[in-house]
Amino acid sequence: MKKIPTVLLTFMMLAVLCAGCASGKTKQVDTPYVYPIQPGTEEWAKLDSLDAKIAACKVDPELMNSMTTEALLETVLDYPPLINLYAYTDMQQAIGVVSKNFDGLQILHDREDTAECIQKAIDAGTDDPLRMQYLQTLASYVRTRLGAPDF
Repeated sequence: MKKIPTVLLTFMMLAVLCAGCASGKTKQVDTPYVYPIQPGTEEWAKLDSLDAKIAACKVDPELMNSMTTEALLETVLDYPPLINLYAYTDMQQAIGVVSKNFDGLQILHDREDTAECIQKAIDAGTDDPLRMQYLQTLASYVRTRLGAPDF
């Protein structure tokens, strides 16, 4: 007779635990991160070193992991120091250097749907030639993982 309340209590505790775990899941974020300091602003001009600019553009990796791939791609494209990719002649080296300070590139690279997301952005087009260059560069970077043909 004592077993029934104990078993029932055990199942109730498990149910509460499972419900807590389910509610603890990270909500998927569908908006890109907005960098608080942007190039061309007075605040940006006051940053006196690349390290200061990188620090001002820090994004929480947990936030990026919780983003949809579309929001993450926009966050990567909007990353102000992303221009530093073009400071190197070897793109793999460039990606490696920028990735040391910005987890967004690796997180984007590891997503299963990144290639499709980048292709949609390329197909949508843009009036900004630098943005298109970024998209082409990211497409090339993702192809290294997928072994996929050129976009």
